[in-house]
Amino acid sequence: MRISMMLMISGGKKMFAVKKKLLSIILMLLVSTLATWAQPPDSTGMILVGGPAEDYGYGIDKTSDGGLIITGITASYGAGSWDVWLVKFSANDEKEWDQTLGGANIEMGRSVRETADRGYIIAGVSESYGEGGQDAYLVKTDDNGQVAWEMSYGGSEDDLANSVRQCPDGGYILVGRTKSWGSGGYDLLLLKTDDQGNEEWHQTFGGTANDYGYRVEVIPDSGYIVSGYTESFGSGKADLWLLKVDTNGEEIWSRTYGGSSNDFGGCVRILEGEGYIISGETHSYGSGKGDIWLIKTDTDGDILWDRTYGGSELDGGFPTIGATDGSYIISGWTKSDSQGEADILIIKTDEDGEEIWSKTYGGPGDDRALDIVELSDGGFVLTGYGKSNNDENYDTILIRLNEYGDAITGMGRITTTGEVLTYELSEPYPNPFNDQTRLTFTLPTTSKVDLAVYDIRGRLVAELTGKYYSAGQHTIGFKADNLASGVYFINMKSGNWVTTKKCTLLR
Repeated sequence: MRISMMLMISGGKKMFAVKKKLLSIILMLLVSTLATWAQPPDSTGMILVGGPAEDYGYGIDKTSDGGLIITGITASYGAGSWDVWLVKFSANDEKEWDQTLGGANIEMGRSVRETADRGYIIAGVSESYGEGGQDAYLVKTDDNGQVAWEMSYGGSEDDLANSVRQCPDGGYILVGRTKSWGSGGYDLLLLKTDDQGNEEWHQTFGGTANDYGYRVEVIPDSGYIVSGYTESFGSGKADLWLLKVDTNGEEIWSRTYGGSSNDFGGCVRILEGEGYIISGETHSYGSGKGDIWLIKTDTDGDILWDRTYGGSELDGGFPTIGATDGSYIISGWTKSDSQGEADILIIKTDEDGEEIWSKTYGGPGDDRALDIVELSDGGFVLTGYGKSNNDENYDTILIRLNEYGDAITGMGRITTTGEVLTYELSEPYPNPFNDQTRLTFTLPTTSKVDLAVYDIRGRLVAELTGKYYSAGQHTIGFKADNLASGVYFINMKSGNWVTTKKCTLLR
């Protein structure tokens, strides 16, 4: 009986020890799960598209299959020193194809729209074709980016197109600038073509100084609304400029907005039955060296209200706007609240222009948004250019945002072959581990990598590396000398990309 009792007690102690160890592991896993929820997000939300040289995104549009089309310029690929770059993405942000367009010299794509036949129309500038040093350039492609036709427009001087829209008759309307025609240095150029790109008419607007057109929109059944800026008219060195013209390009009215300094117009949107919303950059008003400027007008172009956004430094560029649910989304760039030279800035306002929220995206370099498109789910996608991968050259940026401005796209680089190269830190192996585990990480480009280990209380317990690594996959070891059993967090940082993995040490 005594022996049996001793066995029962001994067995009970053993069972208690097993249960205690199991409970300890469960608690460690629970705590580690809670701690993981508190870690910073795994990415900045950027996709960088490009090759070994400079690449810029200028224009974006959503496509009828739920995807996206981006145009810009590339020095990485193509036949010339710079070529138009056309890139198609699926609804899941996977690159489906890309095409380069142009000749032996410089071509740039500055605006793109899906056409009624589900092809694409691209407007920009060409130095390979046409009569002058630069000519306005228009390219029509099919749904796979194959060229159907291309046209150039201009005279013996420099001319370019900044924006294109398809008209109700199937033709196209372009806006840009011209030095070949008109009365000043540069004049605003408005040019109408048929559905094959043949010019039907062109009009110039301006005075003795320089005048530019940046965006055109079609007003159903009544003509076009054009935004830009003028140095010939207005009260300052340059004023934001809004023109309404009829279907033949004849001026109906013209309005300038600005103060004693430089004020530039970037984008205009039609508010059905209400008037227009215009975005730009002002150096006459606001709190900094330059601020983003938002103006709402009535149908005659008279100001209903205006707002400025920015800090003590330079903010703006030529910001683009998207309107949804009665609110406005502005995308531009900021130097007032940036990690590097400039960061992408997204602002949402209510219907009166009062800020609801603002978000910045970027890294230690120069990152800027140039165009934005609204999505059916209430979110947005923008394009521009940046150096957020610690690269020496600019890449085209693609960022998908939800309705609150939070990025929902992972960061990486997409090459011309469609291969996606991303930052990645794999799970430690083995895990749990007894003495040593291995860490494998992948880089899309040569980058500085900081790997550090923290305990459950957030205390730094080991620094594994802090040097530059080439693009590709690398493995290093973590030897847990003098560390107690428990949960540890491995934090990897490269540029503005950060991620954390957990591991469990069992002695």
